[in-house]
Amino acid sequence: MANVRKNILVVDFSVLPVRPDAANIEKFLCEKIKLQLKDVAMIQFHTIRNCVLIELSDADLAKKYHDAHNMRHVVAHEGKSFKIPVYVDDDAVTVRIHDLSTDIPHTTVKKYMEDRYGVVLSIGRERWKHYFPGIPNGVRLLRMHLSKPIPSYIEIENQQTLVTYENQVKSCRFCQKEAHPKRKCSELSQGTTSSSPKTALLFTQSDFPALSGAVTHNGKQTTPSVPSTTTAAIPSESHCAPKSIADADHEKEDTGNDTSNEDETNSSSQEIIETETNKRRLSTRLQKKDPKKMCIPQGCQNKEKVVTTAIKSKLRNVKK
Repeated sequence: MANVRKNILVVDFSVLPVRPDAANIEKFLCEKIKLQLKDVAMIQFHTIRNCVLIELSDADLAKKYHDAHNMRHVVAHEGKSFKIPVYVDDDAVTVRIHDLSTDIPHTTVKKYMEDRYGVVLSIGRERWKHYFPGIPNGVRLLRMHLSKPIPSYIEIENQQTLVTYENQVKSCRFCQKEAHPKRKCSELSQGTTSSSPKTALLFTQSDFPALSGAVTHNGKQTTPSVPSTTTAAIPSESHCAPKSIADADHEKEDTGNDTSNEDETNSSSQEIIETETNKRRLSTRLQKKDPKKMCIPQGCQNKEKVVTTAIKSKLRNVKK
């Protein structure tokens, strides 16, 4: 292709939001490019690429048109201006660099690409076609003769960016190998694993000296046994003195009597508590009872006094 098409000049209208008609193309070629028809062998409108292919008499003439007119002329559309690329249709490739900051100049980008991937013929900024016509969209456009393939992701001035061009072999963002979109990158997995600290090598036995105890010849610490913390009861004077058989029998009788008396006291106390509780419950129920539902003798004039007297009488009976 490089030997056959070196005399083909490309006027690229694909940067425009719409394809220009034949009249506007003729006007641009004659007035802007100043194309001499005597030097032209063929003019072709390429519908797929949205450009004009001009076959000239020789390759040197095509190069002269390229040097004189590439990105030098604009076409207006709806009040916006678009620079038109003009280049020789050889084996050069249009490379698009997507994500670089505008602070990085073209000269830096050109030097980086030429040092690694080939010759840069031209460089410029891509512009919006539809949504914001005529405004740069941040993508750098390069025409290059590639010496080797460019990976999908490169880093310029510590900024990672996506790179695309026609017939590019897609590569992984992390390992730079051929893209594997349905599998997790092994390099990413290893990087995640290696980034975690290795706790096994953080500390050694010497970092924790023993507080007490002997050290064996193997370097192991032997922990001394801890005595029991149970405190023995201190006997009183009465327990220290020897006891006779009679005193022991007398003590058993006293203990038995004390136990029985304690049981009787507990049972009687429980009965008293239950009785008082029942009295309080009955008293509460009687106080809450509706006086109107109680039986009152017919013809009694002072009904409230009768009801009150009846309640008090029941309370006295309960307390007794």
